[in-house]
Amino acid sequence: MLSHLDALGVRYVINPRLVRGLDYYTKTTFEFVIRGESLSARLYRRFNGTPVLVIDAFVDNVPVNPSITRWVATRSAKFPFATIHLDRERGVRDIGAVLVSHSMLAEEVQPDGLGEILGAITWMARRARRGLEEVLERNELSERGQSAETASEVAESDGEFTDDNDDDDEPDDEHQARPESPRLRSRDEILNDLDGLVGLDSVKSTIHAFATTYAINQERRNKGLAALESSPHLVFVGNPGTGKTTVARFVGELYASLGLLPSGHLVEVGRADLVAAYLGQTAIKTTKACERALGGVLFIDEAYSLTGRRDDYGTEAINTLNAFMENHRHELAVVVAGYPAEMQKFLNANTGLRSRFDLTVRFDD
Repeated sequence: MLSHLDALGVRYVINPRLVRGLDYYTKTTFEFVIRGESLSARLYRRFNGTPVLVIDAFVDNVPVNPSITRWVATRSAKFPFATIHLDRERGVRDIGAVLVSHSMLAEEVQPDGLGEILGAITWMARRARRGLEEVLERNELSERGQSAETASEVAESDGEFTDDNDDDDEPDDEHQARPESPRLRSRDEILNDLDGLVGLDSVKSTIHAFATTYAINQERRNKGLAALESSPHLVFVGNPGTGKTTVARFVGELYASLGLLPSGHLVEVGRADLVAAYLGQTAIKTTKACERALGGVLFIDEAYSLTGRRDDYGTEAINTLNAFMENHRHELAVVVAGYPAEMQKFLNANTGLRSRFDLTVRFDD
């Protein structure tokens, strides 16, 4: 089932037969070892049947506090293609596990490319460990009552991992505040209102099917049975004026009623709300938009406008969005919308982006 890559120091590679035989309800877990570093991996099928390989490199166990979570969020935006995130489920009480992760379509994994990916993840994990040491040391100094100058000297000892975006702590403008959560309604109420819209038969059918599938899986979990891992993130494709924003609001409410999201409010953004005029500012602007949507739905209209430009700022927004989605699983749903052909280019803009969107909903004219 698994074979050796001795020259690279990689212990295992994926066999195509393992991918084809993968069951919907079963996760296959195993381990990679490269240059003495152990990386855990899991292979599973997503809601749409796509087999996905996820590789995790353990960085460290850390106390869960605001400085650590903020450091994780800002560092993740600066990592090339993997994400750094805090996994509370692997920790105990107030301790969480910091991981560097990368997901890819399992059918596209090639031995040579896999070796490069594993090497990159290992390198990132080692960098992250050095950065965490700086943050923990600075926190220790603060707890001991050291002066601000001393703490800042420690923070500046490694510029690659310092908290250099202190302006992120400034309060947003009043119009940037998080929208109020809609009144919590039952699933049947929401679906009945959705059915009351004119046309959109295929859209209604798809949303109904998703709601039913999630309810079944929730019941399976309650009974201790295996359940499908479905992604809440959606792709809406269709021409302008076909009801995509309206349906996105229903989706947010539906997710809240199903227990997928805490509130279900909708934050609608476009390129101008995510991309800044100067390099390095886009990650901050995109992160703030994502934070306003926490607990609900981030709706990105004409998402394809983030790709295909001469500047690289749109790519920076996509990378930041991808990292934020990983760091805040179960806290955020992202709905991206646009023309069908252009949306395919958007999904291909980042190696980990396509695997996060299980379902594409088509809006007819």
